Amino acid sequence: GTHPLFGPYEKELKGKIMALCPVKGSKLLNWAKKTFSEEGMKVIEVSPEKHDEIMGVVQTLNHFWLILLGTLIRKLNIDPKELVNLSTPSFFKQHLILKRLAKQDENLYARIQFDNPLGNEVREKLCTLCKRLVSEFKEPDREEAFKKYFLETKELAKELETLLKEN
Repeated sequence: GTHPLFGPYEKELKGKIMALCPVKGSKLLNWAKKTFSEEGMKVIEVSPEKHDEIMGVVQTLNHFWLILLGTLIRKLNIDPKELVNLSTPSFFKQHLILKRLAKQDENLYARIQFDNPLGNEVREKLCTLCKRLVSEFKEPDREEAFKKYFLETKELAKELETLLKEN
């Protein structure tokens, strides 16, 4: 199985990621690796099970988060122009990601949400964690709770900083 980890609007294949999930036979797998590599693509070989697990985060969580973000902005009745004009650099980057939905097919995104066997679990965990943080941030020791989560996330950020320097 193959999964191009980019959309149809990309202008070139060089540097794009292609996931290969070997199912049977190495002859076709070797041909696919060679062919995609010759196009300058980064080829990642991964089991179908690990692929679905990771896509539960990469696609299901990411797209769910974007829909949640867009819905919240609308529900808060914030003018998108004012939001863009007063955005910090990091929030502006989220706008750049969110705007990609303008060209996407809602049927495809629905399939991504509901066909991944781990999608529901990922969405449930996100909502459970949101409720927990909202609750903890109402408590008298909310700053300590916030700092705890911040520092945990900061550790992940440091790992990502190292990994992203390599790419």
